[in-house]
Amino acid sequence: MRATINLYGGDRVASHKDKLKTGAATPEYMKGYERIYGKPKPKRGGRTKFMQVDGKLVEIDLEAPLPPPVAPMVFSDITPHRSTVTGEMVTTRSRHRQILRENGLVEVGNENLAKHTPKRDTASKGIKEDLQRTLAQLKG
Repeated sequence: MRATINLYGGDRVASHKDKLKTGAATPEYMKGYERIYGKPKPKRGGRTKFMQVDGKLVEIDLEAPLPPPVAPMVFSDITPHRSTVTGEMVTTRSRHRQILRENGLVEVGNENLAKHTPKRDTASKGIKEDLQRTLAQLKG
């Protein structure tokens, strides 16, 4: 005996052997979804943010205009940390750069790749002659 289950309400009966498409694009999926969860809400891009107000989570409207600033926005220079090279406390970005320079180190993400990449010798005499010979053969 085949086990059957009524997935959609109504007259249609499906079994585990039926090949049903269950993607969001199929009408059967949407009909079943709406029957269980109600009409889907419109999709919004990005993340949703919440904040706690009086012990309840309230969704923040990310599209609302921001209030005017009440003071200038100032970013701190650098958080104090112990240098992994010298062991001293570093409190400024300039001292951090100085320690890196003194020890021949480069901060990852801020390095000048052109400075550290060896230049290729593309204009050497052999390559130049090969190019000229090839161009001459192609022209004539």
